[in-house]
Amino acid sequence: TLNAERIETEYDKKLAEYTKKIQIAGFRKGKAPSSLIESKYGKEIREEVTFKLMEDNLQETIKTLDKKDAPLYSSTPVLQNEDKLLPFKKGSDITYSVIYDVYPTINMPEKYTGLDVEVSIEDIDKEKLLNDRLKDIQERNAIVVPKLGAIESGDIVTLDYYEVDENGNKIEKKSEKDFIFTVDNSYNFFKLDKDIIGMKKDESKTIEKTYTEDMPDEYLNRNVKIYVEIKNVRTKNIPALDDELAQDVSADFKTLDDLKNSIKKQIDEELENDNKNIKLQAYLEKAVDPLNIVIPESLINSSLDLSWERFLRQYNADPKEIEEMYAKNGITKDLYIKENRTGAIKQLQHDIFIEEVSTINDFKIPEEDINAELEKQNIKKDDPNIDFIKTQMQDNLKFEKAVNFILDNNNFINKPKGENNKNEN
Repeated sequence: TLNAERIETEYDKKLAEYTKKIQIAGFRKGKAPSSLIESKYGKEIREEVTFKLMEDNLQETIKTLDKKDAPLYSSTPVLQNEDKLLPFKKGSDITYSVIYDVYPTINMPEKYTGLDVEVSIEDIDKEKLLNDRLKDIQERNAIVVPKLGAIESGDIVTLDYYEVDENGNKIEKKSEKDFIFTVDNSYNFFKLDKDIIGMKKDESKTIEKTYTEDMPDEYLNRNVKIYVEIKNVRTKNIPALDDELAQDVSADFKTLDDLKNSIKKQIDEELENDNKNIKLQAYLEKAVDPLNIVIPESLINSSLDLSWERFLRQYNADPKEIEEMYAKNGITKDLYIKENRTGAIKQLQHDIFIEEVSTINDFKIPEEDINAELEKQNIKKDDPNIDFIKTQMQDNLKFEKAVNFILDNNNFINKPKGENNKNEN
C-alpha cells in the first residue's frame, strides 16, 4: 500500500515543477497559474508521480524481504490489474499487487549424507597421457622447412587439383588451386593422402579412384579421375625431447625432468577434478533428481540465454556473424534452446540443491580466503565494484565448500564400466 499523504506531497512538488517549465498560450513561460496547469495536465502528472512512487515503494519493500520471498534476478515484478487502479484519485491510498518468480522451494530429503553412491571411475594410463603431451609439445615447437624428397605422411603439401571428365576435360567447379593440407592429418575433399605419397615437388599425375563411402552420392561406386600437380612440399623438423626443449617451453624449467614433473602434476590435478565431478554427478542424480525441484520459467530462460551467448562467444569473432553462420546451417537460437532446455533445468536443480546444503550448514568464508582469491585473480581492493566482486566470491567459495561437504560425507563405491557384466558372466 502506498500512503496518500506521500502521493500528494510528491504530486504538489511535480505540479510546481511543471508549472515553471510548461508554456501555455497567453502566458509567459512559468507564469501560468498552477490551477490551469493542473486542470490541463493533472491526470498525467498524477499518474507519473504515482507510478514512480509505486516503483520506489516496491523496491523499498523488496529490500526488507527474506531471500525466499524476494524476486529472482531473472524475474521482473509485473503489476496486476492496472486498469482497476486507474484513474488515481486525489487523497486516496493506493493498494496494488505484483507477481514475480521467487527462489525455488526445495524439500530436502531427511538423509542427504551417508548415502552409498555407485560411480564408474576408470584407471587412466598416466604414462601415456604424459607421452602424448610431450609429443604435442614437440609438434608445437617444430620448425617447418622445405622438402625436396618424396612426400611422406605428416608432410605439408601445397597442390593444384581438378576433376577430369570422361573425355579428359577439366571440370572447373571441382578444382582447387594452391590447396594446402597435412598428409594423413587434415581434410581434403578427394581423400588424396595415400595417392600422393611418394610424389615430389613439381611432379603431376592423374589419379583414378573408386569411392565406396563417406562421399556425396555422385561419387559413390564410380571411377573418378583427379589431376594433381604438387606445387610445394614442406616437413616438420621435430625437436629432440631434451633439456633445451624444456627451457624453450618455459624459463621455469631447467631440465626435461622439470617439464615432465610439471605435466605429471597437471595430469594429477585434472584427473582429481574429473573424478570429483564424476562422483558429484552420480550423487546428484541419486539424491536430487527424484526431488523434481520446480524451476521458475524466468530462471530457465535466463540460464539458456546465457548459455547461448557463451556458445556464440567460444570463437574469437563477432557473435552476430557467428549467429548468422550457424543460422545458415540450421542452428538457430530456438533450436539450441529446445535441445538444451532439459539439461539446463537439471543443472539448475543441482545448483539449487548444493546452495541449500550450503545454507543449511551455514558455511563461513574467512576474510583471508576472499583476499587470497582477490590476489589470485589479480583484482585490486580499490576496484569500484569490489563489494559486488567480494559477494560473488563469497558465494562461489560457499558453493565449493558445499560440494566438498557432499563428497566428504557420502560413500562412493567405484564400479568401473563392465564390472557388473563380468560378475554376471
